Amino acid sequence: MSVHIVTDQQIVSKQWKPGWWEMVTSDISLDKKDVERLIAQLHAEIESSDDAFVEIDRTHSQVLQIGPYRVVVVHPPLTKRLEITAVRPVTSRTLAQYELEDKIQTRLLNDARWVLITGAPGEWKSTFATAFVNELAKTDQVIKTIESPRDLQVADNITQYSFSHAPHNEIRDILLLSRPDIAIYDEVRNTDDFLLFKDLRLTGIWLIWVMHATKAIDGVQRMLGKIEMGLIPQVIDTIIFIQWGAIAQLYTLKQTVKTPIGMNSADLARPVVLIKDLLTDETKYEMYSYGDSVVVMPTDQVWEYAMQSNAIARFAKYGLQEHLSNERWCQCIVEVEWLNRIIVYVPTHMKPKIIGKSWTRIQQIEKDLGVSIGVKDLNEVWDRGTDNKWRTKRWGGWGGWWGEWGIVRELNEVKKWKKTVIQIKFPRDYAHSEITCMVWGKLMTFVANHNAIVQIRRMKLIQQIQDGEFAVVS
Repeated sequence: MSVHIVTDQQIVSKQWKPGWWEMVTSDISLDKKDVERLIAQLHAEIESSDDAFVEIDRTHSQVLQIGPYRVVVVHPPLTKRLEITAVRPVTSRTLAQYELEDKIQTRLLNDARWVLITGAPGEWKSTFATAFVNELAKTDQVIKTIESPRDLQVADNITQYSFSHAPHNEIRDILLLSRPDIAIYDEVRNTDDFLLFKDLRLTGIWLIWVMHATKAIDGVQRMLGKIEMGLIPQVIDTIIFIQWGAIAQLYTLKQTVKTPIGMNSADLARPVVLIKDLLTDETKYEMYSYGDSVVVMPTDQVWEYAMQSNAIARFAKYGLQEHLSNERWCQCIVEVEWLNRIIVYVPTHMKPKIIGKSWTRIQQIEKDLGVSIGVKDLNEVWDRGTDNKWRTKRWGGWGGWWGEWGIVRELNEVKKWKKTVIQIKFPRDYAHSEITCMVWGKLMTFVANHNAIVQIRRMKLIQQIQDGEFAVVS
């Protein structure tokens, strides 16, 4: 991967590949004259080769590009000892080798226009960017790169520009006058890079940029202070996080107006940038202005913390059900939708009594408990899929297996002590657990034995199960 030469030190190298490399120490060491002689040989190679050049030349450092190899030379007093670092491309890949899902490939090749590729150093960001751009180069489009240094292994029909030989303003003018369809901006680092990228993007060029970041969201946070928050979703629409040479995360950005997560009052609504997972469409982060600051809030941590620490949420889950039962209205199922919003599922015939005339009764309960309550029909619980919290299913007959959403394994009718007994068999990990079931709209709790079986002997209850609906709630 790389070789590191320091005066009077043993030569060391990184071998294998990013994420799975080891440091190998050589027995060879070079003194100052040997290192200077090596540097002179490198410059002689540049003068005699068309595929080698000095990329950056400063007072105490140089960056040389010799074929595919990037060589960094640092002189004292910038460093204590004269040193040379040579880095080579570890691999070259095509986009097909990444075996991307159809949704991701469609997004990258057809829908995305402003793509940010992030990752830690040495995680093959540029390798993926090269594969991405080479795939785009197969179409009839003009593609140019902006690099410093120029080390992307792109197709021959792609023009490569370097900041080492021209300032940002000159590169901007060249790009706009030459009218490229796609531009790739490798290694965005300083404020001038961000501003140039913003200007190019707002002109309508399809842009791909590469940035160092330890997490996908860090790429967005590095833009704060350099690009206005409201312009960020206009500058990037797709974030790709590369880890160990593969796509680890892929986010999309969208701007909307809403109340930020964790805030309750509608008066606090403001422009919010939603950062969503492409595959699940789940919002992972919300970005919004709060006073003079810009907040990037992880939604899962807000919900987890709120549910653990908020007394209203805990009371709503366990207290409201008991509250309504004490009123002798009916049994119910309670879901916490948010910190101050809960949903109560009740039998159809009980909804008018709970809501009351002109919503008077439900408003009084909301006032007593300090939460907003939504009342829904209990039948809405029956037909939910695997993504919902309530594990319920209509019972479809004796001895039947209970579908993939149900937690019940079997429900059988047996004869014991000359009586009919219903046995409900659960998975083994439900042994000695309390099982909450819904029978004819009433919530009932049973205790499973050591074999995870609930036995029901009461004839009236058996008859209700046979004649009506039965569901396992939790």
